[in-house]
Amino acid sequence: SEQQQEPQQNPMASPSHTEASNNSTGLSGMEFQFSLPPDAMKDVDRCLTDIHSMGKLVRKVATNGRGTVFLYGNGGVAYTPQIPKALYHRLSQLRHSSYEHRPAYVSLGSRDRYYCSFHDGSYAFKGPKGLDRELKKAKKQPVSVAFGSTYDTFSVVFADGSWKCGGRAVPAEFESKLGKRRDVHTANLGPEGEWFLKLNNKKMWWGGIHSELEQAIEDLMDSGHQLHFLDFGDDGSYFVSYD
Repeated sequence: SEQQQEPQQNPMASPSHTEASNNSTGLSGMEFQFSLPPDAMKDVDRCLTDIHSMGKLVRKVATNGRGTVFLYGNGGVAYTPQIPKALYHRLSQLRHSSYEHRPAYVSLGSRDRYYCSFHDGSYAFKGPKGLDRELKKAKKQPVSVAFGSTYDTFSVVFADGSWKCGGRAVPAEFESKLGKRRDVHTANLGPEGEWFLKLNNKKMWWGGIHSELEQAIEDLMDSGHQLHFLDFGDDGSYFVSYD
């Protein structure tokens, strides 16, 4: 099923809460609700607590269910142990790096796929050849990269609102919604056919999600919250960003 959310003018505040399988942690405006394997939940809670204790704001979260990366403050990065090894190695070398060598954007997929761009214009990447070709051809950094349910499936969005998709398993509804648009802000795909699409005017659609996530989104929207982003991981895990 496909759902959508129109932009809201005055989202209401509601208290954050914690449940056995879902955590919601308020960080000065942006909040998160997620369902992850127990070990991953502990690692994520530790990262969020550390970031919060520094008084920093989370700018971006990327997860594949097993591993999660947080970009925060002015060039800060925190990550859990189970992110792709090559990315873990790259990020672990950043401790004393200057701002331009720090991550500007990150996306994680299943099967160790990832994309991470840096403020100096470089990027680290593991994924399908089709996406590799698009990144090289574009000669500009994307603002959104996603990995789908087969290794070769991807989507990529650029700052001008243009986009590209490829692979055997691009969801039909997702591709139909993209159409000939040039006002795309963010596009995301999941390992089990999930998808999320957000336009520059903040209108958004999503589909292919399981009932637990559908209910979580419904509850947030009923409370007057505005969704920012949906990220999808293995075995039905997810990370919702909202305010």
